[in-house]
Amino acid sequence: MKQICLPGFLAFTIIGSTAGIRSLTAQDLQEKQVVIDTAVTFQTMTGFGASLAFYEGWLTAHPNKDEIYEVIFGELSLDILRVRNAHTYDAGMVGRVKEFAEAAEEVLGNPIPILSTSWGPPAYLKSNNDQANGGTLRYTAGEGGVQFDYAGFADWWEGALDEYEQNGIFLRYLSIQNEPDFTATWESCRLNPAETVTASDTIAGYNRALDSVYHMVMQRDHRPVFLGPECIGIGYNAVENYVNALDLSKLNGIAHHLYHGAGEDDPYASTNYAKVGNFHPEVPHFQTEYSRTDWFNLAGMIHQSLHAEHVTAFLYWDLIWVDGRGLVSLDFPWNPSQWSDPQKGYTRTKEFYVFKQYSAFIHPGWKRVGTTLSGNDVAGVTFMSPDRDSAAFVGINRSASASYNLHLSVPGYIIDSASVYRTSENEDGLLMGGLTDSVFTLPPLSIGTVAMQVSRITGDIEISHAGPDQDICGGLEATLAGNEPEIGTGTWMQVNGPATITFGDANLHNTTATASAYGVYELLWEIVTGEYASGDRVEIRFAPAADAGPDQDIQGELEVTLAGNEPGIGTGTWTQVSGPGTVTFGNVNVYNTTATASAYGAYELQWEIASGACATDDRVTINYEDTSAAGSQKNFISSVTNYPNPFTHATNIRFFLRDGGGLTLTLFDSMGRKFKVLDLGPRAPGHQGYTLQREGMENGLYLFRLENTAGEILSGKFMVR
Repeated sequence: MKQICLPGFLAFTIIGSTAGIRSLTAQDLQEKQVVIDTAVTFQTMTGFGASLAFYEGWLTAHPNKDEIYEVIFGELSLDILRVRNAHTYDAGMVGRVKEFAEAAEEVLGNPIPILSTSWGPPAYLKSNNDQANGGTLRYTAGEGGVQFDYAGFADWWEGALDEYEQNGIFLRYLSIQNEPDFTATWESCRLNPAETVTASDTIAGYNRALDSVYHMVMQRDHRPVFLGPECIGIGYNAVENYVNALDLSKLNGIAHHLYHGAGEDDPYASTNYAKVGNFHPEVPHFQTEYSRTDWFNLAGMIHQSLHAEHVTAFLYWDLIWVDGRGLVSLDFPWNPSQWSDPQKGYTRTKEFYVFKQYSAFIHPGWKRVGTTLSGNDVAGVTFMSPDRDSAAFVGINRSASASYNLHLSVPGYIIDSASVYRTSENEDGLLMGGLTDSVFTLPPLSIGTVAMQVSRITGDIEISHAGPDQDICGGLEATLAGNEPEIGTGTWMQVNGPATITFGDANLHNTTATASAYGVYELLWEIVTGEYASGDRVEIRFAPAADAGPDQDIQGELEVTLAGNEPGIGTGTWTQVSGPGTVTFGNVNVYNTTATASAYGAYELQWEIASGACATDDRVTINYEDTSAAGSQKNFISSVTNYPNPFTHATNIRFFLRDGGGLTLTLFDSMGRKFKVLDLGPRAPGHQGYTLQREGMENGLYLFRLENTAGEILSGKFMVR
């Protein structure tokens, strides 16, 4: 079901107008309904960010750095900058961070919030005396046990904060240690959730390290807030294990990366996003580093983070890098002759445009609102500004083959204007124009963003409701269930379908809709109130009843072409019910397939059509007659069956006669005692039947025998219940 609310006086000019609905464009594509429910709200965004943590010197030395700053801060509308705390072992780092902060403020018009993360303390604070290659905080062992140098770690962080502030940098966020659960060949430091001191491991505790740094920060005039634990992924209960061991009141946000447990090859299949999202949902969740998968799965991971985990911030890893990586890949700044682009010396990567589909249009303070989509091939989220005059929908077409028209509606609001941006294999954040009849197209494997200006509807207006989707089984008439207008005028219209719909009374909310052919139809119930029109759509699926076709006699052959009816919608399936041998179908799902028997005789076959809530079946008897000399000597009664079985009121006994003649039907109970003999009279050759009524039969198993005047006999059994 989908809705739009639009001003009637703009009917011939505004996107999503009444006139536009009546002549929907691109009807050859399947349409997906997107209903944005502003009354349902989720997380409030902190923003999108990325890291300038390595190769920073390439950026500050680049002759086109001012242009690059416009790209990474302005074009991406970056909200958070993550940097590396390299205090005491990289003397130039603070100067570079200062330049980045000043450039961001120049481009954005406001200071950018900065998150500083330690990749690892200097070598003198490490157990391995090496700032790289893992290790943990240095420690001493004595009679009092192992003592880790948490105080020294806090002192080092205090020196870093002093240096930042002396350079005019006041951190918004602080993370004491990057990926404490990972031993890297670069700067790193292992911290377990809590201290581990065993015969094989001596590792400091993240919780104790956090306590020490937190206590130090609380004594300062400027106090950044803490994010953590920034573990490497969301699998293996890593986030839960770290957070459960620490004092959660010290964290402003639960932060992690996505290098395991995130379904990098199929993000939608991972349940870890929702699992982590349901872990302390009262605390904001931050995804603070990721870059590894391809561009399209990156979109899925951003979507799952926003939709399933409800993160308030998503940070990409490398804002700039080299060799084609990062959001922006830098060429060697000191020698322009090596540049891939002789004029620029940098390249926006495919990941840049995917990230931009979100970061450029969803801003801090925007709140995620309810978004309902039909089907599974398209995923999407919507965010709305605090004053509710702007919104952004980001949709992903997951199908590798199908294109979809997405029809947007915001009940209670008018879409005043909209711009559509799209990234696909051959498109990079391309501006596609506006909506057409509230619809935009997503080709296979693409991401689309609709940036909207909206306004709330005021005054008297009736919201239309077309009623639930319907499955009509075996008929071509449906009774519609729209809401009855109280002050406006309602009108039913056909939007699409394989043939024509005739309405009993197009202005009656519960009129009939009669289709001229089976299939799926989309109908619109529109209520016009003064200058406003509200439209809602409903899908009616007319499914045909199964018809297995006429009974057939096949002489001297073991293959026949069946004549079931074509489903139109749904799936048809042939099955064998009975027969002396086995029937092999050419294709069990094709209505006019072949049926090949392994032996001569009469077979009963069933054709079933299943479509949505509709499932009907019909049976046909195929008699494969052996015309050879040996076959001509066989009994002239063949393949006796009865249906339904078991039965309550009556059953139909069906059989085939090669020659005509008189027949007798004898009934026996389960003990073999004869209790009824029926004279069926003379019968003509061919397919015959007799309806046996239940009269005089109690519940239970019964046997029957058909006998002709020549004494030839066929028997069967049935159950009465």
